[in-house]
Amino acid sequence: MTIVDTLKRLGRSTVFWCVLCLVGFEVLALAVQPIKFIRTTRYVPIEANPLASKLPAFLRSNAKPDVVVLGSSLPMEAIAHLDTQLAGEPGESLDSVRSYTRARYLEDSIAKLSGRKVSVANLTCVACMASDALFILQRTIAANKTPKIVIYGIAPRDFIDNLAAPVGKSPACQALSPWKTLSDVLAEGADLPNIVDFCLGSLSSIYRTKTDYKKMLTGALCDASGHPADLYEYVQLDRLREHESEAANVGQTAAKAKATQEAAPEKASAKETTTAPPAQIAQKTTTAPPGKDEAKKQALPVKMARETTTAPPAQIAQNTTTAPPAQIAQNTTTAPPGKDQATSVSKSPRVSTSQAALSA
Repeated sequence: MTIVDTLKRLGRSTVFWCVLCLVGFEVLALAVQPIKFIRTTRYVPIEANPLASKLPAFLRSNAKPDVVVLGSSLPMEAIAHLDTQLAGEPGESLDSVRSYTRARYLEDSIAKLSGRKVSVANLTCVACMASDALFILQRTIAANKTPKIVIYGIAPRDFIDNLAAPVGKSPACQALSPWKTLSDVLAEGADLPNIVDFCLGSLSSIYRTKTDYKKMLTGALCDASGHPADLYEYVQLDRLREHESEAANVGQTAAKAKATQEAAPEKASAKETTTAPPAQIAQKTTTAPPGKDEAKKQALPVKMARETTTAPPAQIAQNTTTAPPAQIAQNTTTAPPGKDQATSVSKSPRVSTSQAALSA
């Protein structure tokens, strides 16, 4: 059988074309790494995860730190915040915080307390479980980088998290899988499915990151259909809807209160005009300023009263006493007495006699 016959036979083989497609796709995936271009809030793909560059780069370097810091995002954020205040890096960028491997503030603090200059490696990672911290420390020791001190920032979530990947499937384990050997898997007492999974993952990067592709496709379908991908996302969306409805209710209540406040003065003025008693309305209507003729009528009595009261008492007395007594007597005696007057004159002596007797 010649080489041409062999090639023709392979060309007609379905298995050959399947293997060739898988190899070509594997080479393309390694060259392009398409998942690192995906931006999603559901998960962090291993190709885009800073762990893929942070931990492997540390293990490949010649650095041998005195202190290693392990833990989740809790110590990671604390280190990044203090170093940003001290030296201006890593800054506020999320990717730079996750890929940051220094701890300058901690180095200065330890140097001040101990009097010795030390080097610190920040090997914290997002969602680090206790098993991940142990695996990172084991890989560090295996790479001949055994630290003198290990600082582990720990929290209850590091032991129990129903959203975390199983042991050995986390981003840290996937990022450091090239440093994991078959003997390590056997030493852990792994069963046959895990051994097969490790071997296939060592041969194919696509198989090793199959969880990322699965989540990517699941998320795309959930977005297209409008359904949550898991129970956690359903709870978060339900809480978001509750907050939005509460905010809408608060906005409606505020709008109603504002409208009520604006309408209150108008209602009060309308109520005053409609509920005023007839006497008050008549009083309001008569309080209008008087006309010209009316003003003259009102001013006349005032003028007369002013003229009667403005005369001084001396003048009034002078007017009453100007007539002489003789004239007054003459005026009173000139008229002849009448019958009644004579009667009253004749009776006057009796009155005087009786008054004299009373006085005696």
